[in-house]
Amino acid sequence: MRLVGIDPGVNSGFFTADFTDGKLVPFAVDVTRSQEEAEKYFRTLAEIVKPDVWVIEDYVINPHNSKGQVYRYQHVNDKGITLKLIGSARAEATRQGALVVMQMSSAKPAGYGWMEKKYVRGKKGQHALDAKAHVVYYLVTKCGMTLQKSS
Repeated sequence: MRLVGIDPGVNSGFFTADFTDGKLVPFAVDVTRSQEEAEKYFRTLAEIVKPDVWVIEDYVINPHNSKGQVYRYQHVNDKGITLKLIGSARAEATRQGALVVMQMSSAKPAGYGWMEKKYVRGKKGQHALDAKAHVVYYLVTKCGMTLQKSS
């Protein structure tokens, strides 16, 4: 099974791998630096790589904290790049006929744990690793698969 994990944003992370015989074999780990670059990458994935499963980090705009009080919304001038990229990725995957799996960012800590790595929220430069964490989370929770340590 070929999978791609996507951590969408201005800097989008990608992790593409095959999962065969209980082993995750990566063949592409990338980061794009613009909306245009990410959208081109989506087209390449759909037309050439052809993943069976696209695991995409979802995005929720939540301007309230858990107590229901409004706090300063941090995306006031946001052009919605993350939301646009999610739509673009879903469109390419759907056009290709692949399974689209959406995951909230809250799945990442568990994915990191299964990768035997420590998750640090907001750490710079970990977009591709975040994408891998989404793939691992999907494999363990939705496919019931156990990851074997590579030698």
